[in-house]
Order: sequence, then structure tokens, then C-alpha cells
Amino acid sequence: ILKSFHRECFQSKFDRKTHPPVVDLIAANLNDPTARHLMLLTKNGSALSLLFGTKLLKNDNTVVLIGSEFPDDRNELHLVTQINQVKLAMAKGSTVVLLNHDNIYEALYDVLNQRYLCKTDAVTGETMKLLRLAIGSRSQLCSVGEGFKIVVIVEQDHAYNDLDLPLLNRFEKQVLYAEHVLSDKQMGICRSIYKWMETVVKETGLPSVQQVFCGFHRGTIPSAILTSVDYGRKEKTNSEIEEDLKYLFSLMALPIAMITSPTLSQENQAYFEKQSHFGSILENFVLQSQKVFTLLLTYSASHHFNNVLNRPPWDTDKTQVSCLQLGEITGER
Repeated sequence: ILKSFHRECFQSKFDRKTHPPVVDLIAANLNDPTARHLMLLTKNGSALSLLFGTKLLKNDNTVVLIGSEFPDDRNELHLVTQINQVKLAMAKGSTVVLLNHDNIYEALYDVLNQRYLCKTDAVTGETMKLLRLAIGSRSQLCSVGEGFKIVVIVEQDHAYNDLDLPLLNRFEKQVLYAEHVLSDKQMGICRSIYKWMETVVKETGLPSVQQVFCGFHRGTIPSAILTSVDYGRKEKTNSEIEEDLKYLFSLMALPIAMITSPTLSQENQAYFEKQSHFGSILENFVLQSQKVFTLLLTYSASHHFNNVLNRPPWDTDKTQVSCLQLGEITGER
């Protein structure tokens, strides 16, 4: 879009080096009380973690509302609950982040338009700003605290193809990917790791990087770099970061790739000991870790998990492990 804009309006080429960093543009919007509300176009929902990782948003002054497709959440009661949270955040002057929450935009029509009503207190002389929240035919004027801001995060393709143009026009829009947060040195690491991946793919004979490393996409390497250095809060050399990433990606590799690629196998020689089956993964990566969430990608049938959990050492009082199908969950609560 920027290339087309410069070509058609200025008859010149777009030079990213002279363009202000996206992070600075987002920070300027969040710190400007007169600016429009912000829409971030992203891929794979990465913008949410980037906002908090870069400290653009802080946990103590931010409310995050995530759109839900669970059956129990697709009703008016759930929508009212979410709008009440927006109302409370408005009064406090907090920041509200809406992630993939298309069904709430209609209720925020006046809010997104910043159509303020100003009311002066007859006793104190203070001026209070009000905005209207609506659900269907019902509406209510609500107070707005200083600093209130809405940040909408949507998938870039969804915004371009599905969202109405009048809605898009109400926002200041920025595109935010993980690579936008990287330094020049870290971008060099990205290129180096991708070359390493291409070597692995060539050795395996598989058709693509996605066929070797499960879940790989455009933002995988930049996100892994940011995680390794904790968004710049950890000092690491280039070689240390690359070692971290190669080991991390070896955990994501298919067994056939680990067998056929000498370059990959040397990065994780304990691969077949630590993640040979579901039980070994529980023991080495889940129960030994302090992390709350672990994502396991597998081709195994789900009954394989139950068979493991029903045998020692997992079927004990000390180890509380259960297998829950996604279809059993009917609401985010």
C-alpha cells in the first residue's frame, strides 16, 4: 500500500529507512488524547503480545477483550457483559484492546466516532465528557475518563476483505508484525536462521520449510528472536540467539526431518528421548516447566493421550492430568 501511495501521489519509490518506525507511530497515537482510536492490522494475532512485550501497553491500565466463537458466547448476554467491561474502562480512562471482536463494533458506534457530549457540573464547574454505548435499540450515556483509548486488533486479510469501509475509516490504522520490532542486527539473525532452515529442507528432500517445521509461518523467526531476548531485556550475542533458535526449531521439526538432516540432528541429539511419545513430552517439557501453556502438535489420534494418562506414572493422586476435547468447551469462561 505504501509503495502504491508513494508511486501514485509523489511519483517516487517508498524508502522504508526514511519512514518512521511503526512502534513510534503506535506510541504517538496511544499518548495523544486527541488522536483517533487505533486499529492494528496483523498476522496470527501477533500484535497483542507485541504491544505488551514492547511496553506500549501496561497490564495495570489495559483491558483485553477477545472475540469468542464458542456457542455459549454468541448471545446478547455475553455481549452485554463485554460492553459493561468497556463502560468501566471508559470511566477509568483505561485502554481497551479488542481482539477479533467483530460483534461489538456496532455497540461502539458513537465511541469510535468520538462523538462526545460535554456536561458541566453546576457545583464544581468541572466538564465531564460522555459517550453513548448502545445494544440494539437500547443506549446509555457513559462517562469518559482522561486517557481512554480503544485499540482494535484484526487479521490483515480479514480487515481488507470483510470489514466495512465506514468502520475502517473511523480508525488510525497501522500494520504491525514481529519483524517491525526487530533491530537491524536481529533482522540479520532472521536471514541467517532462514538460510539454516533452507539447508535443513534441502537435506530432508521435503518440499518446503512448513513440511519440516510444524506451524512455521512468516512471523515465526522474528517472534522467536523477541522471545529469546525478552524484547531486548536480555543481553545475548548473535551466536547465543542463533543457538537458542536452532534448538527451539528442532523441537518443532518432524521426526523424518530429524532422521534425514545431519544439520538438524546435531542441534538436538536428545530429540527421540525427550519427545518420543506423549508421556515423555509431559515429563520433560510440561511438568518440569514453569510455563503456563505448552503447544503440542501431533499426528496421533486423540485416544493415544488417554491411553498414556491411564497408565503409571500419570494415574496417581500427585499428578493431576486430564484430557479435554475442544468440542467439550462451550464458552470462554
